This record gives sequence, structure tokens and C-alpha cells, in this order.
Amino acid sequence: MNKSVDIFSFCVFCGLFARFSWAVDNLGRMEEWERLLVDTESLIDSERRIEFLEETDELRRAEEATSSLAARLMGARGAQVSVDMRGGQSVQLVIQDCSTHWLRGLADSKDVLISLAAILRVKGLPGSAVGDFSGPVSRTMSFASAVRFFADKHRDVVIFMGATSMTGKIVRVESDCLDIVCSGEIALISFTAIDYISEKRY
Repeated sequence: MNKSVDIFSFCVFCGLFARFSWAVDNLGRMEEWERLLVDTESLIDSERRIEFLEETDELRRAEEATSSLAARLMGARGAQVSVDMRGGQSVQLVIQDCSTHWLRGLADSKDVLISLAAILRVKGLPGSAVGDFSGPVSRTMSFASAVRFFADKHRDVVIFMGATSMTGKIVRVESDCLDIVCSGEIALISFTAIDYISEKRY
């Protein structure tokens, strides 16, 4: 009787031990699966973050690549900069407006108009901001339109062309050239020759 009870108890014990071992073993596997799932989700999240950052960086580089000189100058409107030109001149001015053809600013309270084609270097830009051309100044407003601003003021101007300059009054503006009265004579100047125009300082 006691022997039978001992055998039965032993069998019950073995069964319980087997179930306990199975539970522990499967619990360990479940924990491993849970850790694996967590690691997999973390890996996927990391890959998504990397892809997002790469796409964002590519977009930023693409936007920078499509930015123009005019857009950068427009983004610095109101800033004081130094502009070096092909003729060797250097002008410090506060940026007022610009288009893809010209830059207008104030230098010592005098209006200055610079041909963008004459610009070699701009120093002092506050950052890499790109300007908005949705205001009254059109992105493609011509150099001729800007020159008429000086002509309409009926003031003496100085036109700088490389190492030479000419002082007088602008009396006529064409699509690609202007007439200036200098020492009683009219001179015709092509826009391609002009580096910048400034109001005469008295």
C-alpha cells in the first residue's frame, strides 16, 4: 500500500515536474520572442528614422542646389553686406531689393544699383535664408526697369564700368542700354558694360 502510494506520488511529482519544466521552457521562449519582437521593432524604427533623416537631408540639399544668387540676396534684405565686383570695386550697402538681374541698396544713404552679372563675391550675408519674391518686386524685373528708377529721380549718377566711370544724368532708358548726358554730351552705354550705378555724392 505504502509502496503503491509512493509510486503514485512519484508519478504525480514527475508529471508536475515535467509540466513545470515545459512551462519554464516555454516561458523562456516567449520572453525570447518578446525580446526579439521588441528588438525587431526598434530596428525598424531606427531604419525609418535613418530613411527620414536621409530624405530630409536630400530635400535640404536639393533646395539649396536650386537656390539662386538673387534668392539668397533677397533673403538677406535689410542686412548690410560688402559686394565685390568684376571691375575691382567694392561697395558696402544695406540690401533693399533685388531681382535675377540686379541688386538695389543704400550706401551712405545713396541709392546704388548693381548688375548681378558684375558680382563676384558678397560678404556679410547673415545666413542661408532664401527670399520671397511675392512682393511688389518681381523676380524677373529687368535691369532696364530698375535703371528707370534712377532716371525718374532726375539726379546726377555715377556709372561704374570696370576701371572707368561716367557722371551725369540719365535721360533715356532702352531695353538694353541707356543715354547719359555727361559734360554736355550724350553717351550711349550698354547694360552689359555696367557694373553698378550710384547716386552722385555731393
